[in-house]
Amino acid sequence: MATTKVPVEETTSSEDGSAVAVPKLLDRYADESYKLLSQVKVEPPTPEEAERIRKKCVRWVIPFICLGYHLMYVDKQTLGNSSILGIIDDAHLTTDQYNWLSSIFYLGYLLAESILRIASNHSGIEQKRFKKGQFIEALQDPKTWLFFLHAWSQEMANGLTNQYSLIIKSFGFSTLNTTLLGCINGLTALISLVIALYHVGYGLGNILSPQLFQGRYKPRYVETWWVILWVACVFPMLLVLYLRYYLNKENRRRDSLAQTGEIRETGVVEHVDESGHRTEEVVDARQLDLTDRENLAFRYVL
Repeated sequence: MATTKVPVEETTSSEDGSAVAVPKLLDRYADESYKLLSQVKVEPPTPEEAERIRKKCVRWVIPFICLGYHLMYVDKQTLGNSSILGIIDDAHLTTDQYNWLSSIFYLGYLLAESILRIASNHSGIEQKRFKKGQFIEALQDPKTWLFFLHAWSQEMANGLTNQYSLIIKSFGFSTLNTTLLGCINGLTALISLVIALYHVGYGLGNILSPQLFQGRYKPRYVETWWVILWVACVFPMLLVLYLRYYLNKENRRRDSLAQTGEIRETGVVEHVDESGHRTEEVVDARQLDLTDRENLAFRYVL
């Protein structure tokens, strides 16, 4: 959208004359999209251009993402099949040592996870400055911990990845038939990763879940199945239901604020020149690198 210079002394007010809070920050803290659009004028794409961009992403970007994701996990997924092909006997592994093969993989995953913020609408594209306030806000946001608990509890069942082949073979199937049955599981797997703490919970659940299949729980693993049933099946369902209630309530609150004119989809970038003179520039709020809690124009997709 076009930008407008306004004196720093002016304030923004709603139609009834009451003051409306407008996000404001120094230009060096603005999103990279602001710096780009302040130098280059970019018109919104036409429907035809948008369709060409979408097709190009589908044709080139998504296949590479899928290939990279496949290669990243192919060694982890084949570990379960290797258990029936002789790795336990050939490497002289105990049950606990075999379980740790899976846990160690996710220890590296957990340590390497970086902080990431993603919003699908009313968001910017990049910000290279670490903002302590946004970091603290993320820790105080209930959604962060709901996603963390959901990822951890859901992945508590992922120990089955390693034990799946052993369990199927124990039913009397041959090694070949067990391997073929494992192909069905691969066709139905789907993993969704959302935010960094979700990834941390994901890694933590995968570290702990293989330890549920310890030798002392043989042969029926009753305790293991109880943990998987309640922690990995029932608990995530309750978390998702509560998360939907929480986000729907927040959307209604923001809709109410929008109807009363208390939300602006614009913000202010403050410039300070070498002489110390200050000017303000009204820009689209998406150029301010605001979090979903700071940008009240943001709506959660349900």
